[in-house]
Amino acid sequence: MLPQSMKRSRHIRSIDDIPVEVLLMIFRRCEPLACFRARLVCRRWRTVIDKMDKESREAILGEGQARLYICDRRRAILEKFSSLPSCSNSVTELITARKSVFHADCYAHTAFNNWTYRFDMTEWTRNFDIIEVWVQNFGAFLERDQGCLIFDNAIALPALCNQAANINSENKISFSASSPTSRASSQSPHAYRSGGSSSGSFSYAASVPYNLLPSSQKKSQIIPSVASTAILSESMSAELTRLSDGRFERLAEQLHQIHPLHLIFHDLSWYQKRPTLLLFWFLKKLPNLRRLTLHSVRGDQMIELHRVFCVDGIDELNIIQPTYNACIIVNEGIFDAFLQVNSPIRRRFRLRITGKTDINASTLCNFIRKWRNHREIVPFHSILIDEACVSSSEFVHATKCPGCSNCGGEVLRHKSNGTTWNTKQLIFRHRKYNVWINYKSESGYLIFTYYNPKDSNHFTVKTVEPESTVVSFYSSAPISLEKPEESDIADRTWSLFKKPATAVDELTVLQRIFALIRSSA
Repeated sequence: MLPQSMKRSRHIRSIDDIPVEVLLMIFRRCEPLACFRARLVCRRWRTVIDKMDKESREAILGEGQARLYICDRRRAILEKFSSLPSCSNSVTELITARKSVFHADCYAHTAFNNWTYRFDMTEWTRNFDIIEVWVQNFGAFLERDQGCLIFDNAIALPALCNQAANINSENKISFSASSPTSRASSQSPHAYRSGGSSSGSFSYAASVPYNLLPSSQKKSQIIPSVASTAILSESMSAELTRLSDGRFERLAEQLHQIHPLHLIFHDLSWYQKRPTLLLFWFLKKLPNLRRLTLHSVRGDQMIELHRVFCVDGIDELNIIQPTYNACIIVNEGIFDAFLQVNSPIRRRFRLRITGKTDINASTLCNFIRKWRNHREIVPFHSILIDEACVSSSEFVHATKCPGCSNCGGEVLRHKSNGTTWNTKQLIFRHRKYNVWINYKSESGYLIFTYYNPKDSNHFTVKTVEPESTVVSFYSSAPISLEKPEESDIADRTWSLFKKPATAVDELTVLQRIFALIRSSA
């Protein structure tokens, strides 16, 4: 055995031990975007990169953060942010988009045969940190490109009768249009047709007014049925591949250069001939997707979100439902999907749901109950639920009232101060670990935030201290006299929250042991 003097000491090196000369050699070989991101890592790197930028005549640093707009298949716009990202965690800041100004745009060259989404964004992705990609009216050109279009609206008939006398006995007008981008798509018998009709005995070459297109009409409100929702099967994927004809794959290749990717689908109208599954078929081609926003997506094809979209690797999911023609069903399944993500790839997620959905107070209670009983910790940043979907009083009522789902119109039975319930703050503790969910209502949203005392940084909304109430679901006794659940007995004392983190862990374990002894005696 070697003596102590001859033993080689183990020296642990960190990234701060890298000499400045070596850092300069590394940063000189980096792209401008890589230098821009490296500058945000630490003060030492920022000093080295700034020094290198002053000594060099070439553009070393990137040009900052930007937003990319895919207006349509022919034009893309780059906008620079005019303000710094907000450091506030208030609800208003979380739901407000950053302001930006126009910087440049590019067009697809229509001289080529396959010009759809053929943009040259090399310089943009090289010099800018693109943190948002807005895709407006995704696949809207399918309204014009696909075979036969039929109007069943009687209001549209007089305007068209003045231009041509192509009216059949059933008061239906049809016309055919060939695709300027792909001849194969117009000749394919598998083209997607809303309504399933392929008859085209009459041709109408004149242009149809915009206000008479199906996208500008309001369809009749039909209550969606879960049994009638579409699924992204292999056969459906093959149909969508034929429908795309390489056009949407070309856009996916353009977006592969942006990592991490925050994609925003924003519909400004209702498109009959665009299958809703096309959006999620397209998302499967983006492995770099980390954040997704579905803004007012409309369509005829109804889908359940959790059945067609995998939340593995997703950091943020925002759902903004339209006032009419909504085609995405959001229910309890989306919460279960986040709980079922495997622990090796589990990420802290943010979820925001705006507008009316199938989520109710019972859905939220079931999610919290499953989260508390989960065998592992499922961390997240925040969950925001619009009060247009679930009111704060309904949620608080569901957590405290026995059989709240069967109450019906028995208002007198649950007479309470609505203002107090709307401002109430609750805590939901995990049964196994010393973590919990904080609940509050603010700015029209129900806010659920995850809290772990061992975390150095907490994603919390600045507010007053919450109540010392650990909720037990569906207890008929008043909350002050209620006997807590077994895992909550040690958490009833508010003084516990004011102690250091180490003392909290020790006291929690001891108090739970004594509580179990008392309960079994």
